[in-house]
Amino acid sequence: MAPKPIFLSASEPDPTRDTGYWNSRNLVNLRAAVRALLGYVLPRQPFVFGGHPAITPLVLAMEDRIAHDQPDKPQVLMFLSEYFANRFSADVMSYDGKVVVPCVDRDGNVTAREKADRAMSLALMRYCMIGQPKTPPAVGALDRHRDRFGQDG
Repeated sequence: MAPKPIFLSASEPDPTRDTGYWNSRNLVNLRAAVRALLGYVLPRQPFVFGGHPAITPLVLAMEDRIAHDQPDKPQVLMFLSEYFANRFSADVMSYDGKVVVPCVDRDGNVTAREKADRAMSLALMRYCMIGQPKTPPAVGALDRHRDRFGQDG
């Protein structure tokens, strides 16, 4: 039986958002924890993550290092929302293991980035990362996307 993928959802606190996390941040520990996780998981299991710009360079660097030390390339799948397409780096754009999820409006309809809703677009991307076709999404307006993303069983 093939190993199940490990999923990571992570970012660094943003000082421009009033979440209370900025003052309690410890970026060194966050980065060390992500590297330790990757060092263990990448040689053993598939890895799925959302391409947050604070985490993506860590994942890509560890994937590259581990690929040099073992015969099989690590299985990594990065999910991105088209909502942030204007912020994708050249490394991200050229990365083969990416899935770009379309933007949606407040009602869950696929739309152009200029008309898209950030929260709904991120919700769809997250649903695509962990959703399964037979499982309804937590956000009802995304129900129409159920059969397009995910995998059986």
